[in-house]
Amino acid sequence: MDSSFIVERCREILARSGRVGLIDSELQELLGLSRPTLQKKRDAGLLPFCRQGGKFLYLPSHILEYLKNIDRSDRALAARRSR
Repeated sequence: MDSSFIVERCREILARSGRVGLIDSELQELLGLSRPTLQKKRDAGLLPFCRQGGKFLYLPSHILEYLKNIDRSDRALAARRSR
């Protein structure tokens, strides 16, 4: 995943919305995740978030952290496969 593109797209969405974080549906579309997958990642602690009222919000720093973790796990998996 190209994290710079995703972060830039995140900033565009936030500039239009006036919010500090993305909501579930925006993050789902941005990352190509289903609603259940997003919830599983939240529940497992793989995807940082904050809550405002009854909504989950994902700050750009949360999204970047998630993308870095994915990148690390992908590299580790590739290294194991190449052995």
